[in-house]
Amino acid sequence: MRVRLQEASWLFVAAVICMGCADRTPAVRQLFDRYLAASEDHDLQTLRAMTADEIVWRLGPWTLEGKDQAMVLHYADLVNHTVLTARDVVVRGDTVECTLIERNDATRAEGPDSLVHYPRYVFRDGLVIVKEAWRGDPGLAESNRHSAPFRAWVRDTHPDALAIILDSTGAPRWTRDAIDKTHQLRDAWIAAGKPGLNGR
Repeated sequence: MRVRLQEASWLFVAAVICMGCADRTPAVRQLFDRYLAASEDHDLQTLRAMTADEIVWRLGPWTLEGKDQAMVLHYADLVNHTVLTARDVVVRGDTVECTLIERNDATRAEGPDSLVHYPRYVFRDGLVIVKEAWRGDPGLAESNRHSAPFRAWVRDTHPDALAIILDSTGAPRWTRDAIDKTHQLRDAWIAAGKPGLNGR
């Protein structure tokens, strides 16, 4: 009898926990949908309001910390006319994982047509506190590989611009000035016939 009571107690606790998770799922999904819609619309005001001051955004080998750095990436999406499509969205408690298809000026210019990412978003008190990959990010590596001709052209023709877009270690600078300069240089590279791309 005592064993059955203990089993019943554990089942009750598990059910309460599951009910709590289930209750949060629609709200978290709504938060994610709102955040994704703001990202797609490049609504920087809404994105800033939904981003925690202490957000940690892990982007491949780089970790951005704080709202200001995170907003630079949203600004880059605006400047580059990024279009996002989410698939296979899974909500677990306060965490959302999905497959994200990205298309923008860089993918159209350099190839491939689109990139695939696997982001995980963690929400707390209605804000995004973590964004990171839940599995390897082939899109980032593919983008890096395809942008090599553009980067080589910048090194050869605009070496003075490197200090604006890269830090002393060669890592990207996460500033609006760097984003604007990169976009300007990509337009110039396209106008020049995309030297270095596919043997040009």
